[in-house]
Amino acid sequence: MPKWFLLLILIISADLAVARERSIFKIETPVLAPLTWAVGDGDLIWTAELCVASSNYNNTTFVSGSPMMIKRPYKIRVRDLKADLGYNFYLDNLATSVGNARVKATFKYTDLKNGAATNQELLDDQYKPPDIIFAGEMHTGQYKSCLDGKNLRLEMTIDALALTGARAGNYIGNFRLQGRGGTDGTKGQGKALRFGLDIAQSVQVSGLNDIEFGQWDGLGPLSATESFCVFSNNNNAGYTVDIGTDHQIGDQHRMATSDNTTFINYNLTFDDSEAGAGTLVEEALPISGLGNNSATDCGSSNNANVTVTVAETDLREAETNEYDDVITLLIRPE
Repeated sequence: MPKWFLLLILIISADLAVARERSIFKIETPVLAPLTWAVGDGDLIWTAELCVASSNYNNTTFVSGSPMMIKRPYKIRVRDLKADLGYNFYLDNLATSVGNARVKATFKYTDLKNGAATNQELLDDQYKPPDIIFAGEMHTGQYKSCLDGKNLRLEMTIDALALTGARAGNYIGNFRLQGRGGTDGTKGQGKALRFGLDIAQSVQVSGLNDIEFGQWDGLGPLSATESFCVFSNNNNAGYTVDIGTDHQIGDQHRMATSDNTTFINYNLTFDDSEAGAGTLVEEALPISGLGNNSATDCGSSNNANVTVTVAETDLREAETNEYDDVITLLIRPE
């Protein structure tokens, strides 16, 4: 009697193993590569075409004596493994990074085989389709190894506008692609989606306009200040500026008539504040400054200025005419 009891246990274990083998849900491992972005690159887009196998039988072809092979519905989601909802990349992989030290991403998926889903946006921690029972045969997986070709395209996008205003450095996006499927929709699998993103240092200038003196009234010097915003995305918001003018000779800046035969000397200064007195601009001498690294518009304010001053003596000695010059600012992150 004990021998027959032992034999019965072995048969039941074998049957359970066969039952488990008949059901399959498997997501192909996505290929991830380091991501980089610099100003002018546009939206950052990563895509992967994957095999999602979901079937009542773990095989590529029908085997005589086995149950009829049936493709089964599946559902997927992408989770952000940090605490916040939504999909975020964090500077230096710190979940405490806020403001422009994190950038938001979106995930979309497309069913490549039956058109049941095209560029459908995924929401953190929510499965798509939301209920596998109602997904029906219109959104199904393939048999083992996806011999008919890839059936899922996953796309991750970061908007260029968000990247343009982000701090420079290395960002980490730590996500997980998860799904459920198989015979009764209870088989699950997940794949890591850990992205590294390097955002290059950059500067942006806004609010810089031409300086117009108009007609001199014959009294006193002329002086005008043009204020503007400098955004520098590095940690200390530092930058250097090289300033040159079209008609300068050495350190002397000059305005000229249209035929470039008559000139008026002027002084040019730069300061990394909205209205400071500034540093005299000299030939081939870069000037260091501190900008704003939290908002590309400097919080709707200005943090730099150039001032043009023409002495009264130079104005009195000049011939009656129209004079102009072009000031060029070359700003680099520092």
